[in-house]
Amino acid sequence: MLLIKKVSFGSLCLILCALIFTTTSCRKLKTISINDTVSYKAKDNCNGNPMTYPCTITTYGKKNEVVLIEGFGGFDDPTSIVKMNLYKNNTYEIPKQIDVGGRTIEGTYIGMKDGTSGEIEISYIVTFDDGSSDECSLRLIPEM
Repeated sequence: MLLIKKVSFGSLCLILCALIFTTTSCRKLKTISINDTVSYKAKDNCNGNPMTYPCTITTYGKKNEVVLIEGFGGFDDPTSIVKMNLYKNNTYEIPKQIDVGGRTIEGTYIGMKDGTSGEIEISYIVTFDDGSSDECSLRLIPEM
């Protein structure tokens, strides 16, 4: 495993791209600028254990169709960055993926974004390297 302590934001984007996307998608991402980065308060409930933590959401693409959540799940050793896909009508999905901490994360239903408040609600399962897992519901609240 490669651990990087300090990198520039541009380098971080390329590292994330290499971890998350295929080479072809990575080439496409290099030509797409960051559209927006927003701070959120995450209210997560995993197996009945509520927690609140800060995270940021960065959107990419012509229609903001690629969404990265940094600080996902409150995991900070190392910080988890998870990809969500944005579809029509403000719906989101977390595709099955393995984060930098070796945790498998997969959405369990299509999430929704409230058009008025900007809040996003979605659920997921996280499976740890020891085989245990948590079922979680997540509410992301934009910080104004």
